[in-house]
Amino acid sequence: SAASDVYKRQVVDIRVHIDTLEYTREGLRTREPINLQVGQHNRVVLTRPERQPSVAATYGCFPPGLSFPGPAFLSLLLHPHLAGGTVSPAETHHTAGQLQVFGHADAAGSDASNKTLSDQRARVAVAFLTADLDTVLELAASESWASPYDQVMLRCLGCDPGPIDGVHGELTEAATTRFQENYVAGKYHQPGDEPLNAALQIDGDLGSQTFEALLDAYLHSFSPRIAESKFLGGRAIGCAGFNPATDDNTADENRRVSLVIHANAPAYPDAAPCTAGDPEVCPVVEADALAQCMWYREHVHETPAVDALHHNFSPSWLPLTNGKYLLSVLTTVPDGDQVVFEVFASEDRVTVPQRRPIRLVEPWPPVEITAVVEHGVAQVVWDPPPQFAPGADGRVGGIAPGFGATHQRTKTVTHASYPAHVITILLAKGTDGAAVPLAGRLVLSDTSGLEIVFEAGSEEPYDESHEALRFEGASTQERYSLVHEREDHPPVVYFEGVPFPDLDTHGGFDGDPDEDPDEDLELEPLSASVEEPLL
Repeated sequence: SAASDVYKRQVVDIRVHIDTLEYTREGLRTREPINLQVGQHNRVVLTRPERQPSVAATYGCFPPGLSFPGPAFLSLLLHPHLAGGTVSPAETHHTAGQLQVFGHADAAGSDASNKTLSDQRARVAVAFLTADLDTVLELAASESWASPYDQVMLRCLGCDPGPIDGVHGELTEAATTRFQENYVAGKYHQPGDEPLNAALQIDGDLGSQTFEALLDAYLHSFSPRIAESKFLGGRAIGCAGFNPATDDNTADENRRVSLVIHANAPAYPDAAPCTAGDPEVCPVVEADALAQCMWYREHVHETPAVDALHHNFSPSWLPLTNGKYLLSVLTTVPDGDQVVFEVFASEDRVTVPQRRPIRLVEPWPPVEITAVVEHGVAQVVWDPPPQFAPGADGRVGGIAPGFGATHQRTKTVTHASYPAHVITILLAKGTDGAAVPLAGRLVLSDTSGLEIVFEAGSEEPYDESHEALRFEGASTQERYSLVHEREDHPPVVYFEGVPFPDLDTHGGFDGDPDEDPDEDLELEPLSASVEEPLL
């Protein structure tokens, strides 16, 4: 026993963090010799870094051979870790921790070409995260981004161009004109932004100037505008095709970026062996794991693509000249997957996109149509029944048409009613999640003399945090005022004479009102104890 104690005292641990070692294709090796003490038992103990979750990995978000960021890429920008729990692309948000972006390619090309491509995908991701337009314009020019990506951007910006097919027909020309009008009006920029071409000509022509303006609007509409200081030194790293997301390393899902948010700063933030443009320094070591790069495997934990959470968003009804409708959604599911559209009728309009209306009716038979996702967009043509003639409130004989778009494998779904100009007033619930009764009444009026009165009991469920008051059939040409009236209190004017398109800027609502023609406003709880407006 005494001899054993002596032995234990003679064992000396030499602790080495593996990030101080050199990562090579032959394994780890020391940069300098390790000093071993003669006359004692030396034991080298390797300390490994804490693997960080890839909290916002987007799959299949780039076309083959390009770094153009498609609709699936937007899920990276809208990730709640970046957006403070919301999905608003229009506000500046802050993150906790330091960021790194890893770009990936499929294995279709050579290691050298895949390394260059993955570097560029990581760079474009950081550019969108930080609102760096110069980098986006540089990459677009060097890779010759062209149609149909102009149509994809139009669709993402709420100007539906019809089929995403690279053909600039009447629908695309009309969508281009709408975009140009919106761009010149400053719709896509925040105060302090400098539009690339504030004098853009409104002519419906999707030429080079409009394409660059599209890039400008696309970036500034969705960028969370994260400060450069939030990124580690190796902020944009290309991994070539060495870290596939699926067992099939040529699958579309491998064309992606992975965002890592380090809750704690790495012990050795500048120790990565990665070098832009040089795949030979990548420490690729065969392993059972999908990640072949030893550095990536030791530092990043990524959800397999098969377990990824997807979503559909930005639904659209586009009337066609032949009386039919083009129904579509943007989606994060991979190109080639199927999305099933179901057109239905309901007594209620859709208020929460993920929630199916409860009171369905059958003035016409429900229809299911299957779409194949292309360029991050699912589209189908729906031939309505003869009696389909929506009024100003988007209803047909008092019935609200709607559609649902579902990805069958993941059950990703979104719903949308036929578009109507709707003003939605959201009443925030109390901190305990309980609805706060409306004290008094809210009076919404417009410049034509129309007056809508909302009283207690007229609230409708909206989501876990809000009740809703809705006015359907609003005119986009009028100006609106909202007054809170209560007994024994002077009236409180929330806003007065505000044009319909500007209503959302007067309510602090965190959603994206430009996804559809509705305008949403959020009011704090309106209880009897409220003396002043809380907007």
